[in-house]
Amino acid sequence: MGRNEADWAALGLTGNPFENVLPGEHLDWVDVPAPVRAALAHRPFVVELVGEKGAGKTTTLRWYAGHHADARYAYCAGADLPPLPWEGAQVLCLDEANNLSRDALEAVAREARTRGVSLLVSTHWTLAEALGRVQSFALGRFTALSWVDKRVAAASLTGRARFDFDAVAHALFPRVSRVNYALLRVLYELAENLARGIEAHDALDDALARAREDETVAPFLQP
Repeated sequence: MGRNEADWAALGLTGNPFENVLPGEHLDWVDVPAPVRAALAHRPFVVELVGEKGAGKTTTLRWYAGHHADARYAYCAGADLPPLPWEGAQVLCLDEANNLSRDALEAVAREARTRGVSLLVSTHWTLAEALGRVQSFALGRFTALSWVDKRVAAASLTGRARFDFDAVAHALFPRVSRVNYALLRVLYELAENLARGIEAHDALDDALARAREDETVAPFLQP
């Protein structure tokens, strides 16, 4: 299947409602799971948020950095350690930390301990061996973040029928009363496929295939 530029207007939307929350956006919309909030309430901490695309990792880091003047956000694009915003930081929010090499991760952990800086990292798999003692949260085990519903509504084009995410979700998962992470992951992939002009049947097959590859999602899928 081709991966053309996504046309969100074709779904009655101004853009991708599943994308990461950006600086300055509605941080009051973000719904952070209670156990994660509790872990971040007392410093110092080393917390990792583990999950696949669409789990809410970046959104949670942006939420924390947006609410704390002494928190700094940094994105890890590759294996090498980028310049990090240590100046004035009491918490470093390190996004996609799994991209860093083991040596780079260990260097960050040592520097954080030396400076007395807490770490909040997002990753696709646990980094405990490199970071040391860490509180780990698999975001796929929590209820889907409710901010998506609000962003879907905010992105809807006036006077246009938009793609009904809730209806599709409950058709796929009739026994689930609330949209959880498993549904959200399928909808994320499905919406992107449809916005790229992929036929509905192929789009759904592709989204379900990707979801079945994720062990936190697969148990919720219909046979």
